[in-house]
Amino acid sequence: MGTHLFSTTSIAMAMLLAAGSASAAESSAPDVPTAKSGGDGISDIIVTARRKEERMQTVPVAVSAVTPEQIASRGNFEVTDLKYTVPGLNASEGFGGSRNSLIFTLRGQSQAGGTLFPAVVTYFAEVPVLNLNRGQFFDLESIQVLRGPQGTLFGRVTDGGNVMVAPQRPVDRFEGYVEAKAGNYDLRGVAGALNIPIVPGKLLVRGAFEINRRDGYTRNLGSGRKLDDVHYDSARISVLFKPTDEFENTLIYNYNSVNENGTSNKLIDFNPLGLLAVLNGPAFVAQMQADIAAQRALGPRSINIGSTMWGENYGLYSKSKNHYVVNKTVLKLNDNIEIKNVLAYIYFKNHWGSDFDGSSVVAVDTPNQFYPDPAFYKEQWSEDLQIQGTAFDNRLNYTLGTYWDWQKVPGKAENFGVSQLGIPLQRIIVSYPKTRSKAVYGQIGYDLSSVLPGLKLDAGLRYTKDSVNASFANYLGFAFTDADLSATAMPHGQCVTNLADYPAMIGVASVPCTRAKQSSSAVTGTFGLSYQIDPRKLVYAKISRGYRPGGINTVSTGGVVPTYSPEYDLSFEIGAKLDYNIGSMRARTNIAAYTDRFTDIQANVNQIGPGGVAAVIITNAAEARIKGIELEQMLVPFEGMTLGATWAYTDARYLNRLSPSELEIACPSNPLTNPVAGIGFCPLNPLPSTPKHMVNLSAQYILPLPENFGEVTIGGSWYHRSEFPEFFTLPGQRVAPLSLLNLDVTWKHVLGSKVDATLFATNVTNKTYISQPSALLAASSYGIATATYGEPRMWGLKLRYGFGAE
Repeated sequence: MGTHLFSTTSIAMAMLLAAGSASAAESSAPDVPTAKSGGDGISDIIVTARRKEERMQTVPVAVSAVTPEQIASRGNFEVTDLKYTVPGLNASEGFGGSRNSLIFTLRGQSQAGGTLFPAVVTYFAEVPVLNLNRGQFFDLESIQVLRGPQGTLFGRVTDGGNVMVAPQRPVDRFEGYVEAKAGNYDLRGVAGALNIPIVPGKLLVRGAFEINRRDGYTRNLGSGRKLDDVHYDSARISVLFKPTDEFENTLIYNYNSVNENGTSNKLIDFNPLGLLAVLNGPAFVAQMQADIAAQRALGPRSINIGSTMWGENYGLYSKSKNHYVVNKTVLKLNDNIEIKNVLAYIYFKNHWGSDFDGSSVVAVDTPNQFYPDPAFYKEQWSEDLQIQGTAFDNRLNYTLGTYWDWQKVPGKAENFGVSQLGIPLQRIIVSYPKTRSKAVYGQIGYDLSSVLPGLKLDAGLRYTKDSVNASFANYLGFAFTDADLSATAMPHGQCVTNLADYPAMIGVASVPCTRAKQSSSAVTGTFGLSYQIDPRKLVYAKISRGYRPGGINTVSTGGVVPTYSPEYDLSFEIGAKLDYNIGSMRARTNIAAYTDRFTDIQANVNQIGPGGVAAVIITNAAEARIKGIELEQMLVPFEGMTLGATWAYTDARYLNRLSPSELEIACPSNPLTNPVAGIGFCPLNPLPSTPKHMVNLSAQYILPLPENFGEVTIGGSWYHRSEFPEFFTLPGQRVAPLSLLNLDVTWKHVLGSKVDATLFATNVTNKTYISQPSALLAASSYGIATATYGEPRMWGLKLRYGFGAE
């Protein structure tokens, strides 16, 4: 498969190069495409894939950029919309289906539940942040996605890639905008920005905000509330101080608050031989089977979940607050040397309640609203110091730097749950990890034009040391009476050793306060060659090594090794970035082919702990081989029309190192009936959230109208992904293939005014589909399967008024 894959890719690249060179020779088009507002459709895009501003088409890195225009055309942009423009990127709801806690997957790399560090790291203003949730995508300069290991230049080392959000910077002119939108499901929102040069050229200030509301599209009959709603408030202020041409300081404060009714999770299947059924008996089985029939009869947009015990919202809600403070200083020592420092403070607090079993029965719920402690609570300080420069008549460019970050839980936190495991039980997970990361790194680029004009070398090396120090506890106790749920029945938010002080707890299955340490280090880097055939064509090849730090199993039960080790990736990639002409038509082809070898993959595995309590822990369970092709194609067949396509092919599989007897335990031939199998990690499972094919086709046409009428663009996209497995699914289970159609119409400068109007619609055909299943159907697990459904058809209208400088 591998030889065939790369042979096919090489032939395709050779054909494109030949066609591009021939057509370029016949064309009088300019050598370098320039940004235009008219019908050109192909423009220069500036990216910071190597921590400095460069043209995307000249950077030997697989990077995709989403522009403000693309964000605006979506009307109501969500972070999951990135999959429509970035090949191979999958964004799914977090564990338990939370739409406000997304998990990114790139090139087969995702995140095991409970890990401290994801495979795909998210950034805001060059700072690695804990999570990108709703309300972070307003007044942006760009969103960039880097695919593959990022082992040298960026704050955190990763083996999957980066998703980087860049806010709009203050500019030296008075300008701003206000916008409002409305749509179905009572969508309503307002946003705006104001840019003021307090002291022209010296002190610039920009403020922006966004408020967004939308009713939920799933009715919970138990509480009467609408789930899957949108409710967030966001604001940002940026101050740029530039007293001289050599010194510049930018201070950014970003605030985001989310207060939503929670995510729907619907029971769709039940195994009468599963752990819940075995421990609770025939009456419970009958109740669950009746509940499945009732839930199915309701259809996908109505559910009946929770218990009146949890209050008016039946345990479902999602609340979070984020504070980002970023200070970036740039000092130019001379024409060849620049010093940049990025200092940041991140504060993130998240409360949520979920019904993991998706039924009207209290089977596996997390009604965290009983106690004021957040379920997820972190603060982070980070410091990134860089020196960038050139030497040897600009043939050599270099970056030297150090990075440091420190994370901790700033106050009391816990994850509270209740379940039916033979008797009504409470489970409280208390976790207080502290992490440290330190790194030194350097990267050079050298122009080898003296050997071959257009040839360049890039090489980088980084040493990173990470440590985790955590105290944690896993308490299990009796529940379901007012007394048992009182604040004194169990040690909420506390890590205690003396369990005898809490008689409600079950000693055999409770893990008292445990302290553990884990440290790891790695040398990562990159080495590559690129060849600029002409100003419009680049080919490259590179090898890079990625790394993900180890950590601590803070949800582990007794008798489990609490730590897990780092994960590594060795990646080989070849690619081409080609701008060319086919007759009078302009075209752009960006293609990359890669093969990755992952070792010591951090994965979730099933286990049965003391007292027969099921648990999922993290361990270094597997190796994997992943190969793929990523294509971004644009074509301007005639003035005003732009056609686009992205395609990602991913061939991902774990490598089986188990003996036949071990394989039968981890991968039982019939996991639905074997109560002692399905324990451990099954390497026969496919990699989660990794479709083999992801395709997006798009078209935009600018109508040929008089200039004083404004500019009207009709656009649309068709997205398709093949079937793929989700988290915790059994071998052979898949999320069904999906195709979605989205349409938009944008009218800029309506009738010559400063008003822009956008009419948008997503999932135009109103398809009903499962966006995330959680299948714990195995007899050795809970024996339940639930589903979170994707959004129905959404439509709306957005009006924007711009003022100030053009």
